[in-house]
Amino acid sequence: MDKANVLDPQTREFYSANASLLAEQYRSAAAGIENWFDVAFPKGSRVLDVGCAAGRDVSLLLRGGWDAFGVDPCPELIDEGLRFDPSLDGRLFTDALPALFTIPDRSFDGVLCSAVLMHLPEETLFDAAFGLRRVLKPGGRLLVSLPIDNTGEPLTGRDERGRFHNGISPERLELLLSRLGFTIIGRGENSDALGRAEKKWVVGLFVLESK
Repeated sequence: MDKANVLDPQTREFYSANASLLAEQYRSAAAGIENWFDVAFPKGSRVLDVGCAAGRDVSLLLRGGWDAFGVDPCPELIDEGLRFDPSLDGRLFTDALPALFTIPDRSFDGVLCSAVLMHLPEETLFDAAFGLRRVLKPGGRLLVSLPIDNTGEPLTGRDERGRFHNGISPERLELLLSRLGFTIIGRGENSDALGRAEKKWVVGLFVLESK
């Protein structure tokens, strides 16, 4: 398995083949994870969006006063983001969990990882969480979102578009991160920013121990 991009081929192909349409959909999203930015990250801090897609949230962070960058495993999505917002040039890069090999240790004050971890193979989740920890400075903040269905259960298996979901629950993610020195300091639920009634998102805000 390519450690630089552990998405399964079917999931990876969906994002690559539909990059233009997805970028347009993401730009139309409203009232999503951005509602947490002011709570999660001090103004002016350096924030990395892991799984940034076409850079929508990176653009929002920049306009909001943060020094934001993004990485995504899909170069087609990054290209779409740069076409739409040229100010993102030099701020979006191709990279992926778990390695994040282009990102130095302890180089960011905050990390955003929204709608990403649920697509990773089960066996890579610990390494992915460790990768998020590695790039954060001690005392840094991690903002994460995971999808659940209308009954509160995590999404499992392949959806109607063929994308893989590993079934990780918010509670299990919290336990995993706690073993790596993270403490949860905020939790809530958001409706789906694309208006999908069958899905909502659990958001967790964590702080990394300062030792």
